[in-house]
Amino acid sequence: MMLMTAGMAFALPMTQQEAFLNGNQSVTLSQGQSAVFNFDFVNQTNGATTDALGFLPGSSITSALLGVTISSADLLPERIVISSGAMDGDTKLLDKTLFLGNFSWFQMSPASKIFTIDLKQAGLEEYLKDGLIQVSVLAGDLCWNDFSLNEIGINMTSVAPVPEPGTMALFSVGLLGIAVYGKRRTNKMTA
Repeated sequence: MMLMTAGMAFALPMTQQEAFLNGNQSVTLSQGQSAVFNFDFVNQTNGATTDALGFLPGSSITSALLGVTISSADLLPERIVISSGAMDGDTKLLDKTLFLGNFSWFQMSPASKIFTIDLKQAGLEEYLKDGLIQVSVLAGDLCWNDFSLNEIGINMTSVAPVPEPGTMALFSVGLLGIAVYGKRRTNKMTA
């Protein structure tokens, strides 16, 4: 979306959200198991329960937050490893270990928790500009490590690139030239 004011163009920030599971279903992971989610903000064919609309590749990313909701039925401490990479699968961009609960014999773990990871702060801004990113959730190698992944999603705010004034002027002159050519051609045919 663009706003024109006195010959100047301003791009308005657009927020896109893409999520999997959304609380309607969950994935249970036990020690050593993982789940992989391919976020595609450009195409709407990746099976996401909430799909992004309006993302333009090459947009400037102003914020990108990954949210993960984890729950534990046994209330024991859980070790969760979040990895993120480019869609080619060969480039690992983020590797973060999270803990649900603490490792104390006197205190039970909370039943569920929402973890938020700032992907822009983690240095993934350039990789998000194409709208494609892969996120893996792994149950760590602790004994009795099992948890449910209830929701995973990315909220991303972006600003689409705006053509420079020179480009807009050149485009306008081209349109004017086509209009003049069309008008002259129409006048010759009627004469």
